[in-house]
Amino acid sequence: MNKYPAIYRMTLILNYIKGTFRTKKQIILYLEENDIHISNKTLERDFNFLRDLGYEIYNTANSYIIHKQY
Repeated sequence: MNKYPAIYRMTLILNYIKGTFRTKKQIILYLEENDIHISNKTLERDFNFLRDLGYEIYNTANSYIIHKQY
């Protein structure tokens, strides 16, 4: 098992939620359309990893969005 999240998956997530609110389910379905299968827990870990990198990911009513990125 890889200790670090996949860069390709991170890029897909960032591009998908940039400027648009998306639910976890929408994000996971989008990733599945791109042949990436992850759990809700993995998605949470990815959000935390991206926040550690300086991305501002907001959660409102179970939807996620990126307002700014560094």
